[in-house]
Amino acid sequence: RKFWKDDFSVDSSSQYTGGVANFTWDTANGCISTSTSSSLRTPTQPIDYPTLSFVAKVPGTTTGEDIRVGMSFYMGGSQYKLWFLYQNNRLYLQRLSPFKNCAIAPEITGTGWTTDDLVRGKMEVLPDRIVITCEMGGQSRRSTYMCQPTQITNISFTTQMSSRTAYFYEGSVTPSISYADNFSTDTTERYQAVTGTVAYDDVNKRMNVTTATGA
Repeated sequence: RKFWKDDFSVDSSSQYTGGVANFTWDTANGCISTSTSSSLRTPTQPIDYPTLSFVAKVPGTTTGEDIRVGMSFYMGGSQYKLWFLYQNNRLYLQRLSPFKNCAIAPEITGTGWTTDDLVRGKMEVLPDRIVITCEMGGQSRRSTYMCQPTQITNISFTTQMSSRTAYFYEGSVTPSISYADNFSTDTTERYQAVTGTVAYDDVNKRMNVTTATGA
């Protein structure tokens, strides 16, 4: 699938691969959790120029602990990590081999927030750059990596920790190209009815969908 989103309101564990056994689904609270360094592969297909996002937190973490939470992916044969480092309260985009800090969002600072707050990480892949954004405690930080991105594959949730529990509340992968139709012209050929028929109404400028019996 090119578009994927999970808020963990239902048990979606069967859709994932990798370290599924290391994660616990809590549908009542809409999250999954793990207390180990682990990776959970999402059901997304290879995709060009997507936007990746995650919402997570690691309660009780103190500044200085080497605890990391976020997403990982492959691009151009190399593995990358988009993750928040509690050690210095920054969102990083790192290439693992050969290692490179591709982008580092400025530190979350000041008052009015704690490490128990949700971390919202986002990565926008554009034809000539990758933009990462971190939101936490009412603050927003951004950094840009100038590059020529290639196809993104093997998108996963990822953690690095030894003594805490990480919670993921949401994850998504969306394509860069959106779709819209105001039905001002006959676009029937774009559609395929799952059951029933689709017909264009030129007089009223609308698409009529007739469902099959029992649909």
